[in-house]
Amino acid sequence: MANSIRITEVDLRSAMREPRYWQNGHPERDAFAAWVRGGFGALRPRDGAARGAVWVRPYRREGKPVAGHWRSPPPGGTGADPGALPPGTIQ
Repeated sequence: MANSIRITEVDLRSAMREPRYWQNGHPERDAFAAWVRGGFGALRPRDGAARGAVWVRPYRREGKPVAGHWRSPPPGGTGADPGALPPGTIQ
């Protein structure tokens, strides 16, 4: 995919050193910290099982805006989709 990049732990740790991650009151702090947490979540699922967490871009449903968000496979699902992006890939 042209709009996706592979994110590594090194990239996420580097992002944690940016002021927008650690500086209280920074206008981008909440969104940036959520992005870093989501990246670590994609790299290391809690139960250790491989799954393809994906970023869902913002869109409109029934005329109402839906914010971008991380999406995991349904409970009990494997998330095995041959076309899915590898874990840690952010669009």
